[in-house]
Amino acid sequence: MENPGAATGEHGSGPRAKMRAGTGRPSTRALVVAGAIVLAAAVAIVLWLVLRGGGQTVSRSRPLPAGAASAQRLNAIARSIGHPVYWIGPQPRFVYELSRTKDGRVYIRYLPHGAMVGDTRPHFLTVGTYPQPHALAVLKARAARSGSPTVKIADGGVALVDPTHPTSVYIAYPSLDLQVEVFDPSPRRARQLVTSGQIAPVR
Repeated sequence: MENPGAATGEHGSGPRAKMRAGTGRPSTRALVVAGAIVLAAAVAIVLWLVLRGGGQTVSRSRPLPAGAASAQRLNAIARSIGHPVYWIGPQPRFVYELSRTKDGRVYIRYLPHGAMVGDTRPHFLTVGTYPQPHALAVLKARAARSGSPTVKIADGGVALVDPTHPTSVYIAYPSLDLQVEVFDPSPRRARQLVTSGQIAPVR
């Protein structure tokens, strides 16, 4: 952030603010400058807190127990939490594993035949929906810092592939304080799922 400049009084100079003659009170100009400095510092702190996570929420709450869920239950969960929950749509040959965290993250994993709910291996397609204030601005800022290109997708969304995490594609939409992450062990498939328009809210 920019360093605030030093303010001087109207009838002198130096590090201390001059006082109006005979009043014992700071000048109006000094009060305005001081207020501007305080406001700039507050804005800087807020931006740092939002951006320091690289587009991801800072909280790392432990997940609640995962469980198998039908499409109808996924829809009910989405309605109950008051914001969209994203997935790649119905996949009849897979089991939908639903897990949530106390800070509001929702994960839907697609488990193939033979995989058990709660399997800790990172081998399965997963779509995560995370609360993220100013999600689109945060994602664009992350792209600018890393030099990574963004891709426009359906519904005005923007997708980002971070080269340091190529198995995940991050998505944000206008007017939604949500970040969507699409993970697949195959970076190519993760990108294809996003660019093909398959990512959509559970309905």
